[in-house]
Amino acid sequence: MEFDGKDWVNEREVPFNSDEFDNAHPAVSPDDKFLYFVSNRPGGYGGTDLWRVERRANRTYGSPSNLGPRVNTFGDERYPFVSKDNILYFASDGHSGFGGLDLFRAEYLNGIWGNTQNMMRPFNSDKDDFGYVINPTDPQKGLLSTNRQGDGTEDVIFYVQYLDEEESEEPAAEEPAADIIRAEPETEMVPVTRPEPVVVAEPVPDPVQEPEPVEEEPKVDLSIFPSALNSMLISSFNGNPLSGATVILSDAFTGTVINRGTTGENGRFSLAIPDAYRLEGQEFEITVSKNEFNTRKVVGNIMELEEIGSAGFSLTPIFEETDLNEISDLSIPYEGQNITTEGFSLLDQVAAYLLSNPNVVIKLNGHTDARGNRMTNLTTSQTVAEKAEAYLLSKGVPDDNLIPRGYGERYLQNNCRRGKLCSEAEHMNNRRIEVVVWRFLQ
Repeated sequence: MEFDGKDWVNEREVPFNSDEFDNAHPAVSPDDKFLYFVSNRPGGYGGTDLWRVERRANRTYGSPSNLGPRVNTFGDERYPFVSKDNILYFASDGHSGFGGLDLFRAEYLNGIWGNTQNMMRPFNSDKDDFGYVINPTDPQKGLLSTNRQGDGTEDVIFYVQYLDEEESEEPAAEEPAADIIRAEPETEMVPVTRPEPVVVAEPVPDPVQEPEPVEEEPKVDLSIFPSALNSMLISSFNGNPLSGATVILSDAFTGTVINRGTTGENGRFSLAIPDAYRLEGQEFEITVSKNEFNTRKVVGNIMELEEIGSAGFSLTPIFEETDLNEISDLSIPYEGQNITTEGFSLLDQVAAYLLSNPNVVIKLNGHTDARGNRMTNLTTSQTVAEKAEAYLLSKGVPDDNLIPRGYGERYLQNNCRRGKLCSEAEHMNNRRIEVVVWRFLQ
């Protein structure tokens, strides 16, 4: 919208909105070149991320760009604000903090937003602290929102003022009724430094000293992204390395095959990632297949590839024996964090089988859909796997026969990856506990 001197008029929707995801919390940079905002659009790192888009002439915009993994996390990043000295302030529950949402600051260096630091106390507390903004006429003053008072059910606005070392501890006369957070130099405030007076007195910096436009982003240091997927493949049944298996690395958004290879005699493989795919928010699908084994597909963000590779891959044999096929690859459905009635009926079959075959060890692999917070999904998948284990234990199955494991949203059964619009039924197909025959007891 535009302000005509009296009213806000000429409302117009920005062109990068969508019915499939949210855009929120807009903040314009002091030089008017960029619009910063929060979104759960595809290409993020989990939850809501911070993005920016170039503001061009005639109310047009460039393409939205994610601020990258040094700012965004698997959690939620919200409430961006860019100061006149080009410091980004935001709230996050994914970076290390004191609890809930904490306030952080980041700097723009060599074309990358990074050097993210917690603003420490008194800005942060063990409750939610967010929405920090600086007074445009006095950088020593600002406002922040928090629910630190009382039982934490209500958000309130605090007035923030930096104090000189010699300044009195008495409340500022011009704000007698306000709640005040005093940021004193002697407290643990290393990340937040009081702007030097000379900065306030200087005229507006020459535009050439401002951050370069979005077009400069190709200069991003590619070393922050992995150059290859290195891992090992084993049989889930006996732990032996699997050679001759096919591994395909694809773009999860387009399905384009990026690279493919075959596992060696030791089960190891390495797939190089072209520079064109070493990007912020890049999602990959990894498909591993071998004759007489069930095919496995894994979806992961580029910043998760090293973790995925270190964990390794395993394939479950397709058993010929009827009695093993009776329970192998059963899928136990659940809703929320509760196993369904159908799920308990299937677990009864599993219990009966294990009591008759006490030498068989199974894994209860919990999986979720690709919605919401990644870390919450991982926790949920472990919780439901342990609930299935507890139920089988209650039926008399020995503890040695059960291994519960949560994998979150890593192993999807369909194409409902993060950010893709799917029906509720399609998402629910991914919320399951898989029964996998793991090995035999000696």
